[in-house]
Amino acid sequence: MDALTDRDLADQCEPLARLGWAEFYLERYEDAERHADRGLAIARRGGPLHLLPHLLMCKAIVHTHACRLPSALDLVDEAESIARGIGSDELLGLVLANKAQVLIAARPPGDASALAAAEEAVAAAGARTSWWTSLVWCVMSYAALHGGDPVRARSAMLRAGGADLAGLQPSMRPLFLEALVTAAVTTGDLAGGAGVGRAGRAGRGAARPARPASGGAALRGAGAGGLGPSGRGGGAVRAGRRGGGPLGRGAVGGAVPADRRVPDGGGGRPGDGVGHAGGAAAAWPNRAGPCS
Repeated sequence: MDALTDRDLADQCEPLARLGWAEFYLERYEDAERHADRGLAIARRGGPLHLLPHLLMCKAIVHTHACRLPSALDLVDEAESIARGIGSDELLGLVLANKAQVLIAARPPGDASALAAAEEAVAAAGARTSWWTSLVWCVMSYAALHGGDPVRARSAMLRAGGADLAGLQPSMRPLFLEALVTAAVTTGDLAGGAGVGRAGRAGRGAARPARPASGGAALRGAGAGGLGPSGRGGGAVRAGRRGGGPLGRGAVGGAVPADRRVPDGGGGRPGDGVGHAGGAAAAWPNRAGPCS
């Protein structure tokens, strides 16, 4: 792809969009942004209009993971404007789901904007059954956690993956299972061991691709699921520390600097792993947002 000229790619922006997203899921963020930027430059000069939102979303999520939140918000706002003009429910649902991810990272707990975007995304998805509909419901789960409703978060994630969770996107499965564990811990559902079992499956799935963020999510999920009734557990602490790394991954589109992670025994959230079962919301470590 890099060997081709812009003229060669003038009618083939879609491969650049697909490549950028593939690199994002493989956690090759610099390459993802580079290819998204190239696709945007070509598309703005006369490429297919419907590809612009896909390229903008890719760049926005990369910026979110780098804590470049003002530019990420600008990018998803532009994508939303184009999607509404095109009039496709499927495209609008995807754009709003990605906007919700950015808002989860950019806004403090209790802010209603992420949940509102996720709710509109779910409404646009309707009763369809597809991979992107599943992703929309996964984002709804994270938005519900961010809004302080772990029961709704669990319901949304099960709607996305089904009772056996087989419908969850494999590349993001550890992160999604981590959200389920967080919801269980937040509601005090520790005795049943459901969170521990799900975290174990996340760990096995993340071990194969050996990607830092997804592997860290699995370990943090295992740590959260390993907490005892008191909210503490040696195994949980060890798993949470192994899953930390330079960045503690947050929601699908969030990233938390290591020095902002919740200390042992603090309030947990998806992406922090170690926490306690008390409290109505899975709180951000910093009330102003994860990247501030």
